[in-house]
Amino acid sequence: MHEKKEGQKSTPQNDQERWILGSYAIWAQFFGQFDYKGRLCAPNTTDSPLYIGGRPKDEDSRKRTIKVLKRDWDIKNRDELLRKLVELQYERNDMNFVRNKFRVRGDVVEVYPAYSADSAYRVEFFGDEVDRIAEINTVTGEVKNFISHLAIYPASHYIVPRERILEAVQEIRQECDQRVEWFRQEGKLIEAQRIAERTNYDMEMLLEIGFCKGIENYSRVLAGREPGSTPCTLMDYFPDDFLMFIDESHVTLPQVRGMFGGDRSRKENLIQFGFRLPSALDNRPLNFDEFNGKINQVLYVSATPGPLERQNGAPVVEQIIRPTGLLDPEISGFDSPAQEPGQDAPYGALDLIETLPQDVGGERKEEGQL
Repeated sequence: MHEKKEGQKSTPQNDQERWILGSYAIWAQFFGQFDYKGRLCAPNTTDSPLYIGGRPKDEDSRKRTIKVLKRDWDIKNRDELLRKLVELQYERNDMNFVRNKFRVRGDVVEVYPAYSADSAYRVEFFGDEVDRIAEINTVTGEVKNFISHLAIYPASHYIVPRERILEAVQEIRQECDQRVEWFRQEGKLIEAQRIAERTNYDMEMLLEIGFCKGIENYSRVLAGREPGSTPCTLMDYFPDDFLMFIDESHVTLPQVRGMFGGDRSRKENLIQFGFRLPSALDNRPLNFDEFNGKINQVLYVSATPGPLERQNGAPVVEQIIRPTGLLDPEISGFDSPAQEPGQDAPYGALDLIETLPQDVGGERKEEGQL
């Protein structure tokens, strides 16, 4: 266990970057891409290891990758590439070019993968042949470099074979009919109509395009798991000897304890009023016991370790340095700029002049701060 004195706050920009890297980590592990000496080097996010991340053992999904080569290509022409992009749940948007989208301009197709931070890919066709593949800047469109091949991974972790969708729809329809009947017996006709309309629309979308809004609520059915079973998470993609760092563990661990109960409470309200089927309860984060069961090696980082970190018997290592590794600068004061503060200052020193309103300055002078 590693104890530190200060922590760093999470920002929306950092959370978005962690999500991108976490998504890349899944596909890198999924398709056998490694970053360091044959081992996967993956970042971790605040709570994504607790949520569903797809099935790591789904062999069919391994085949759902578009390989674009300049020679001996799998893609024969532009239309075939567009069709396969739609199968991988990429959406065409020629105006708003963001992640999980692609745009088409004549014989040029540009794809913005879900796992890419600031790079997209441009595939240029000459007739029925791939003429050139380039990595481009997503904002300016400037070419970063030209590449000879490109692998495009799915835009979602919920891509399943057509046969599995047909089986899942039958199971969803059966559960929906049972739920509608239960609502009618309870005299809740509005809830019965609501769940029937929503579920029928979702089933129609699954049959037509293989995806629907809120598809994660059917994850247990689509994955073929038993009711109440432990869902697949990001941690299932890592090898058995992975090392987990839990930053600010005195705050993170209580959050992990509470996430399961908070998620279940919200889902129960949705189910009670006919917005979701009871199977949506299985789209959940890990409970604390399941979370602990998936951890092999862990290092707690905290300024104030709690009882859980200490009861494990791990040694405590105290860190008495600034997180930045920088020393506090020496500061010498002066009363007014008229004293020419920079005249005797050492080379490279900076002058900081603070100006205060009259009332604030008077209060600080009375307190002896000025």
